[in-house]
Amino acid sequence: MKKQDNTIKLLIDKMTMAEKRMFKVYSSAYGNNKNYIELFDAIEKQKIYNETELKHKFKKNFASLKKYLFDSLIDSIKICGDYKDLDSNHIHEIEKYKILRHKGLSNAAEIQLRRTKKITLEDEGYIKHLYALNQEYVSAFIKDTNLETSELKNIIHERKEIFKVILNYSEISDVYFTLRLALKSMYYCKSQSDRKLLNTIILPIKKLKEEHLLSDTAKSLFYMSWNEYYTAVGEYEKALTTSKLFLEINRAKKVNTVELQTILEQASYLLLSLKCFKLVEFNPKLNWLETIMNSSTQDYRFLFCYERWYVIKLRYNQLFENKSNEQKFIETEQTRFKTYSPNFSIKYKAAAFYFNAISYYLNGDYKSALFNCNKIINEVNSNIEEYLYARIVRLLIFDKTDNSNLIEYDARNLIRLIKSEMSIRNNELKIVQYLQKNLTVNDTSFNKWMRANSKDFINDKNFIYYLGSIIKS
Repeated sequence: MKKQDNTIKLLIDKMTMAEKRMFKVYSSAYGNNKNYIELFDAIEKQKIYNETELKHKFKKNFASLKKYLFDSLIDSIKICGDYKDLDSNHIHEIEKYKILRHKGLSNAAEIQLRRTKKITLEDEGYIKHLYALNQEYVSAFIKDTNLETSELKNIIHERKEIFKVILNYSEISDVYFTLRLALKSMYYCKSQSDRKLLNTIILPIKKLKEEHLLSDTAKSLFYMSWNEYYTAVGEYEKALTTSKLFLEINRAKKVNTVELQTILEQASYLLLSLKCFKLVEFNPKLNWLETIMNSSTQDYRFLFCYERWYVIKLRYNQLFENKSNEQKFIETEQTRFKTYSPNFSIKYKAAAFYFNAISYYLNGDYKSALFNCNKIINEVNSNIEEYLYARIVRLLIFDKTDNSNLIEYDARNLIRLIKSEMSIRNNELKIVQYLQKNLTVNDTSFNKWMRANSKDFINDKNFIYYLGSIIKS
């Protein structure tokens, strides 16, 4: 049996109320066959798409009617234009040129082509700029009659230069996206083989310097690549530097909506600032992220901002504010967190639950702390860094709640996990081994032991980032 194509149902369900209104207006103005509006209403009412039911109701030319409806939906959504970006604006400018040329308005078409080239070059839309150059290439060939006076040789030279720019950023983008794909399952560097893989991926851009980068697009991708690499291998100071260099690049700002990549890098900078305990420009950047989040009208953009803002704000409160601020934040955000956290990305879901657990632990609510630790251990991903630390905190909870009988088995497994990693986490190992040997430690002896080892702990930034609040307490 042929599987029914439910794309049209999925599209209608994803449309906003404004887009649906626009479709009705568009249909009333331009549609001759009103049956497709009835088909729209019928599909919208269905909870589960049932094409057999629709075919029975719309017996005449159903396939053609469905296609006509789908095309009309696309046309009306294009008018709303919420999806549009710089690339869409460039296509619009090219379409204006093609219309003027098609109507025989040669002078106006040439002016529009020059305008298109200027805009695409300023915005670093090099693929569309190349397309405009190709149009100019053909136009010069048709119009000119003398090789000596023709503009063709200048256009050929310009095309060659643009090819160089495109090739330059394409090579760097190949590195960046390959690296990002590798880190989707690796998350951070745990073994020698992980390190070897990341080194192989980053190798093509290892010898590049800023003067080798032919565009801001190439610079952006270059610094983003190194930021991902340094973060994955735990070199946070270098990652913070590359993140700052990315944010200093003067990228095109002609679209009203801030790019998700810019939000991602701002959030990365803020997290790295916390890991390195360098808070220059921290508050203005955090306020910027909160403003972008609160002004987001699209759910996916809000979620993208919120998961980052929640983790950064909570961890900042834990590291630099008092306990009451930290608890107040969790209580204030409780409703929103429960609503949105199931849809957090793996990385931020783990971080959010982990720092929730730390907060509850510090306030003596060990039941809630354990619940949040178990959310990571049982539901998120064992490859994520927070997994290891959630298991350490769980040992501390077992110790605090007189469940010392659970420590031995967990500690043994955890020691094996820590030792399997590329760089031995000496401080993490110390705590686990201490708890394993002292199954019924009291607060006094544990705090005394912590103070005795504090010099080692303080110099370990990763350890301090994840467990520093517990040490200070």
